[in-house]
Amino acid sequence: MTRYFLDCETTGLLARHADPYTLDAEPRIVSIAVVTSAGEVVGSQRVNPGCAIPPASTEKHRITDAMVADAPAFAAVWPKLLARVGDAALVVAHNAPFDGAVLACELLRAGLPLPRWRWGCTLAASRRILPHSPRHTLDALGAVLGLPVRPDHSALADARCAALLAAELDVRDPAWCEAPTLWHPMPDGDVVMVTGHRHITSADVATVEREVAAEVAAGARRWVFGGAIGVDTVALLAAWGPSQHCTVIVPGTVAQQPVEARKVIEARADSVVEMCAANLSSSAPYMLRNAAMVHASSRVLAFTDGGPSGTRNAMEYARFQARPVRVVGVQGSDWRKR
Repeated sequence: MTRYFLDCETTGLLARHADPYTLDAEPRIVSIAVVTSAGEVVGSQRVNPGCAIPPASTEKHRITDAMVADAPAFAAVWPKLLARVGDAALVVAHNAPFDGAVLACELLRAGLPLPRWRWGCTLAASRRILPHSPRHTLDALGAVLGLPVRPDHSALADARCAALLAAELDVRDPAWCEAPTLWHPMPDGDVVMVTGHRHITSADVATVEREVAAEVAAGARRWVFGGAIGVDTVALLAAWGPSQHCTVIVPGTVAQQPVEARKVIEARADSVVEMCAANLSSSAPYMLRNAAMVHASSRVLAFTDGGPSGTRNAMEYARFQARPVRVVGVQGSDWRKR
């Protein structure tokens, strides 16, 4: 299968924490490029983001407001690019979770569906295959490997550099791109995924109950929960009712969940998915559980204190999958801040 290499230059980084969260908090594309494995240009286009480009972003990629003033909007660029790449392509990027998330946000804004793309990531692969590189940016890897094309933070040069890097990774591990991440289509109808911290304060409990009750009052009827203590348990109790359908997805089995969570699952869940991971001592089963929750949902309600956590990872993956994320700030328990 032909591999396509994509890079986006943007107005900034993904929003880490915003309360209330809106899609406008996410960065916009100012330039996008796609090349083949041979470096042939499939598409390369500056994009008018419809907003001012922050100076810090211009300093990095050297694209100014004046340079995109007459460029087409993303909604006009996308159909032509998709026609050339195809609806079921294997697309590779250096830091695919970022490029994929930004692209998904643009599609969401434009009311356009996700194509059935599969994503490979040269950044993740290079960290595994080239662990001794001092850094894993395209700049650093290009210097270590002596790549003939060096990135310059333009979308086209970076996409070409990613293609050359992929060829080097192929030599060292031909199977590195055989398990790409899929873009999953939305389920039919409104399905709300809830994610948040295990350890929360009494004030946080009240916040979760209030926000879930507001969603129910606004018409939410189908829910997906992770089955842990804390936000998951409080939200499940708050959402449960005769007109609601609550699905719980756990990384192992219900029997492996903490007693408090297990009792609530057994009493309130309308359906349970057990992923039956053999070992729950690492983060991998929980990340797979979070991914399954995202795939089953159409939007996400996230309760977070803004710090590094599984909740943040779930939010970032949701944006990669074009699921709108509404963020509600919570304090989190004291132990997380020590």
